[in-house]
Amino acid sequence: MNKMIKLIQPIITGFGFGSFFFLAIVLGQENSYLVTRSDFLTVLFASGLFGLYSKIFKYEKISYLLAFVIHFILTFITAAIMINLIMGIDSWLIFLHFLLIFIIVYAVVWLVLIIFSKRELDRVNQKLRNKQH
Repeated sequence: MNKMIKLIQPIITGFGFGSFFFLAIVLGQENSYLVTRSDFLTVLFASGLFGLYSKIFKYEKISYLLAFVIHFILTFITAAIMINLIMGIDSWLIFLHFLLIFIIVYAVVWLVLIIFSKRELDRVNQKLRNKQH
């Protein structure tokens, strides 16, 4: 059961981040965009993969930098495929627009993760300090 939770948790987290990414892309469009059921399922699947890709950081046999590069590349490729399936990337301008939004969203997501990790670390350290006194 514990292994199942460890597998499902990053997928669910990925749903949130992937949905945020997709909404950022849609909001960046000049024209309004109708999201279909197929689009929704594509985003859900890709977002689950985004979450699974984060498991690479738990693998201790590779450096954090290598894990980051692998995660970035896998996430970028998956996001590009997702956006191409949904909206189509049929020009360099659209690709550059996607790339810019991808990098901004990726950086924002990492910033949020760093902030949450720091808060959690501070909370745990405070509990440990309180336990010692």
